[in-house]
Amino acid sequence: MAMPPAAAGTRTLARLPRSSDPPSMVTAITSCLQTLNPRNPNPKHINSTHLNQFSPHLDSNIVIEVIKEQQPNPHQALFFFNWASNLNPNPNNYSHNHRCYVAIIDLLLSHSLFPIAQKPP
Repeated sequence: MAMPPAAAGTRTLARLPRSSDPPSMVTAITSCLQTLNPRNPNPKHINSTHLNQFSPHLDSNIVIEVIKEQQPNPHQALFFFNWASNLNPNPNNYSHNHRCYVAIIDLLLSHSLFPIAQKPP
C-alpha cells in the first residue's frame, strides 16, 4: 500500500530507529541535538519537543552513549542530560542511574565546566 506524500513544509529531524538498535538511536539523538545546537546548559529559547520522540526508548545505556558522543560539545550533552531527567512524557518512567551521573560529571570536569551543572535550570 503506497503512503501519501508528506505535507509541504513537513520536516523530519531524524529517522527514529528501532529501540533494539542503540547505536542508531544514539546517532539519531545526536543528530537532533546538533540541529537544536544548545550553547548553554539550560537554554530557554530552544524547543526540545523534537527530542520527545526518543523518550519511550531511553535507558541508561543510551543516555551514557549520547553523553560520550557529545565530547566536543558538553553543552549539548548537559542539555540532553537535563532534558532526559525531566521527561514529559515519560512513558517508561525513566530516571538517571549512578552511571549516568558519573558520565555527565566526567564530561563536565574534562571541560572544566562543572560549575554550570550546579546552577538550577
